[in-house]
Amino acid sequence: MARSCDSCSACCKVPKIETPELSKPLGQWCTHCQPGAGCTIYETRPQVCRDYRCAWLGADILPDAFRPDRLKVMFSFEPSPLKERAGKLCAVGRPLSGLGDFERPAVRDAIVTLISAGFDVHLAWDTTKVRVVPHFDTKGRLAALDMPDHARKATRRIPLGPVRASRPV
Repeated sequence: MARSCDSCSACCKVPKIETPELSKPLGQWCTHCQPGAGCTIYETRPQVCRDYRCAWLGADILPDAFRPDRLKVMFSFEPSPLKERAGKLCAVGRPLSGLGDFERPAVRDAIVTLISAGFDVHLAWDTTKVRVVPHFDTKGRLAALDMPDHARKATRRIPLGPVRASRPV
């Protein structure tokens, strides 16, 4: 069954949109959005909005609980910013309400899911984008993540415990 946005309107806030039809700053609500209720011009919305698919809507690897409005982080598939991965897609997570959204255990679960599916994961806010570095144990299971520590402007290692996700093939 195809997914639908329903009451989620994360894409009306998170991305920056600069097109002739719509100009919306990064991290601010679109003037046509009623948060939680959706787009007030849905039937005549610009093409950029019609074409957009967040990672949750566009791929079925993220479960229903990871819909952006529930997760508080919206993931999208974008070209990798890494030279050695040119031409490949990565998953980029952007918070809906602030950097604290990245600290939620469900967000770590989403990151593990995306890494296990073979995607590099980056977390982005303002003009910053940081790669989440996965660490695998000797059996190829995902064991830890190096995540941004926003308070110290550094990276910290987060052990994942008995995670069964394995290195992508």
